[in-house]
Amino acid sequence: MGRSRVYINFQHHENLNLYLNQLCIKETDAMAWAKSQSSKLHKDHMSLNQYEGQLLYFFIESFSCKKVVEIGTLTGYSALWILKALQKNKGHLWTFEKNNQYASIARESFKRAECSELVDIIIGDATDKLNNIQHFAPFDAVFIDGNKGSYLHYLRWSEIHLKTKGLLIADNTLL
Repeated sequence: MGRSRVYINFQHHENLNLYLNQLCIKETDAMAWAKSQSSKLHKDHMSLNQYEGQLLYFFIESFSCKKVVEIGTLTGYSALWILKALQKNKGHLWTFEKNNQYASIARESFKRAECSELVDIIIGDATDKLNNIQHFAPFDAVFIDGNKGSYLHYLRWSEIHLKTKGLLIADNTLL
């Protein structure tokens, strides 16, 4: 169907992490704040690490994405990496978060990064809410990092609403 799959696990690649840290852009203050909020909530294990964020940024920027969907916002850390790339591409992000508290923290993260105008936070279960944005399709990229039990639903939705040769990234899919 014109889609490629890339599987990378950063947890055991110290040399790759060091290389990426030297090569790639650095985490912003807003990103660090969002990450600290995940930690305060004892949810930092659910958030991307810096290297995964850099890779996400690289993909969004390299594919010149302008319309991106993120499923699973948490405190906005991964969204901030997406938004950093979208700022260059003058794009927009639709991000889904079912927890009001997390969505509120993400909103503050976007405000701190001065990119609130580039993002819509949709509060509620993405399984029920994704069709609310289908009129914006086709999307250039979809980043799936939400309820793991719903990944198949998100995948099927993405196959319909991604543009041909669109970018589909799913977190936690190696094992």
